[in-house]
Amino acid sequence: RVPRGLPVSKTHGRRPNPSVTEDSDLGAAPATLTLPAEAPPPEPAVDVVGLQRRARAGMLALAGRTVLMQLTILGGDVYLRRRLEPSDFGLYAIVQFALAIFMQFGDVGLASALIRQHETPSRRQLSSAWTLQMLVASAITVILWFSAPLLLEFWPDMSSTGVWVLRALSVDVLLSSARLIPSLLMERELEYGKLSVLDMILNGPYYAAAMLRAAEGHWVMSFAF
Repeated sequence: RVPRGLPVSKTHGRRPNPSVTEDSDLGAAPATLTLPAEAPPPEPAVDVVGLQRRARAGMLALAGRTVLMQLTILGGDVYLRRRLEPSDFGLYAIVQFALAIFMQFGDVGLASALIRQHETPSRRQLSSAWTLQMLVASAITVILWFSAPLLLEFWPDMSSTGVWVLRALSVDVLLSSARLIPSLLMERELEYGKLSVLDMILNGPYYAAAMLRAAEGHWVMSFAF
């Protein structure tokens, strides 16, 4: 029983729900349901056996490349040291030192970033990386070409031929940057066998040409061709 003087609830003794009004509109539109976002597609399974096989083949290829390159460099150095003067090697060492300083500024780290990237680099990323690398390499080549005479200010005893050796070797900065994209794609796929063949193709003819130029009597300029 309800004491007199107290209002009687229309819920007949039940506790009223404050979230529901008595005059709620029964024709209101139902609340919109939020569907869960689609789950990302599952990542493809990694071929562990194939990856290990390629890693072992890459290690063997790098070891073979190192042995062949060292033998090539040893044979080339022995021949060039018998044909050239010690001053020629000293001049070449100075030029290589100056070139190495500028090469540090040419490595902007794009290749390393794309190699370690989890997703496969897109065509736009590869194009942007190649364009930026070529712009940096072109700037370094131009700077080396016009600043080469400054070597004579730091080493007054150096022959003026070193200026042209530095200018000739500065073009190698541009050529090395041009093969950035193929090299990083091969490294991503662990195709070190192809990289080893490419390195041998680049270094073998260089020493062959240097020995031929030295035999013709071009002295220190043998390193520039």
